[in-house]
Amino acid sequence: MIHRVFANKPSFHSVTFDVGVNIILAEKSRSSSDKDTRNGVGKTTLLEIINFCLGAAANKGKGLIIEDLSGWIFSIEITLLNNRVQVSRKIDDPTLIYVCGENKDWPIPEDYTELDGTHIYTVERWNLLLGEALFSLNAHMTINKDTPKLRGMLSYFLRLGFNSYSDPFILPRKAGKGRDKVNVAYLIGLDWEFLAKLREFAEQLADIAALDRGIRSGILQGTASSLDEFALKCHQLEL
Repeated sequence: MIHRVFANKPSFHSVTFDVGVNIILAEKSRSSSDKDTRNGVGKTTLLEIINFCLGAAANKGKGLIIEDLSGWIFSIEITLLNNRVQVSRKIDDPTLIYVCGENKDWPIPEDYTELDGTHIYTVERWNLLLGEALFSLNAHMTINKDTPKLRGMLSYFLRLGFNSYSDPFILPRKAGKGRDKVNVAYLIGLDWEFLAKLREFAEQLADIAALDRGIRSGILQGTASSLDEFALKCHQLEL
């Protein structure tokens, strides 16, 4: 659970969460009309800060990584693997994650520990740890393009961008309909590996169909000397 979001600047108003559902509302005065926007209250920024502290990509000029936020350090208090810790990340050096608190029993240890006891993780190592801590993603599982990964899993909970909530099962970033199904299957405890194999098989069938069209149209003339050779190639792909 995330307990608090805060920063190193007094101008930032920290946000504290309670157990259960928390709703962020814009203040509305008596003079407000239906034409007054509710944008600008910080809903998206709050999600970006949480995502940032949870190891999201940090690209210069995008999201929080802008010149106006130079010198800022964003932090969250979160319970991970039964330990309540403080997690911080610097805008000026987003390559490292700073963790204050007990992490002795965590499955993935820190890269190193500073003299004051702060545990330092690289972003890559932090993502591996969060994958196991939040979604039981095994850091040693076979990795391929369809293997469920932390960022894909988090995207269903930290929904950023236009139309983020238009469909509960499909992400706005277009992970791909097949990959969306694999991710959802993993989240609800279904056999995601079976769906991943179906997706792979569908891609192979699409390759076969494209090769077939190429041979019949003459585009790939000389690539396969005969339809018999093409049939053998199809058989090998199906295996």
